[in-house]
Amino acid sequence: MFLRVFVVPARAAETIGVLAAIHGLENIVHMQGVEMRHGEDLVTATVEPGAANEVVDRLRELHIERPGAVALIRQDHTEVRPIEDDTLGYWDPSADSVVVEEIVDEARENARLSLTYLAYMVTAGMIAGIGVGQDQTVLIVGAMAISPDLLPLSAICVGLVARERRTALVGVGTLLSGLGIAALAAGTLVWVADLLGIVTADLGNNVLTVFVTDPSIATAVVALAAGVAAMLSIERQAASAVGVAISVTTIPAAAGIGVSMGLADWDRMAGAATVLGINLLCLAIAGSLTLMFQVRRGEGFAVRDPRARS
Repeated sequence: MFLRVFVVPARAAETIGVLAAIHGLENIVHMQGVEMRHGEDLVTATVEPGAANEVVDRLRELHIERPGAVALIRQDHTEVRPIEDDTLGYWDPSADSVVVEEIVDEARENARLSLTYLAYMVTAGMIAGIGVGQDQTVLIVGAMAISPDLLPLSAICVGLVARERRTALVGVGTLLSGLGIAALAAGTLVWVADLLGIVTADLGNNVLTVFVTDPSIATAVVALAAGVAAMLSIERQAASAVGVAISVTTIPAAAGIGVSMGLADWDRMAGAATVLGINLLCLAIAGSLTLMFQVRRGEGFAVRDPRARS
């Protein structure tokens, strides 16, 4: 990771001293008076992921208040090593490091409701609705691929563990709004198609998609596993792929609620609602516990002051 700090010249030496004492921070560079508007010095360094949280904590203690003065930037890079370098091992602890500030800021962004998010959820609901109505798993998989519900779900878990109540509540609102509009889109589409005789739906004859309306122990097990995968994907480039796995526990059940409403099949609507409720609860529990484990039982979050901004 790359650290960039703009600081007034009178405090540059203090800042460099604090950074130099942190293990895992290398290549400190000091450039004097390079910031044009405020005349500030620039201090940069490379930071190992495992040291990122300590760097943020130490810089917060310096109270560098100007917005944008402190930034941690994740960069893809290739390090050129000597041919004789034999330091490569089989185990890399830094690969499991979680940068608290990074995932909290990402969670705040993911929690927000947007028209793009709703449009994706409407599209996913319509495709899944036809898939549930016609007992076609291929269509349900397609709906899972475009559903973005991993974003607010991860925000809920981060908000719970980080004790950021607003982030968690906004994430809940966004997730439920998306699932609600997906169910409405699925139900409306199937109701119109059934009314016009274009598609004939009968959930009682479903074989491949019966899991949508029939809660079971397997439902909870799959949701728990999906919750773990959701949190593990936060620090990896696998979020989009994992999002497909997460949606198997949400979009089909939401579509099942809508389709059942469209067909006035109230018993199966209740079953689909139960499936969705179990899945959401298990996702939140598993995701939150996984995140707590990643940040060493949540201690990294407990000391954060949500009002502070570097």
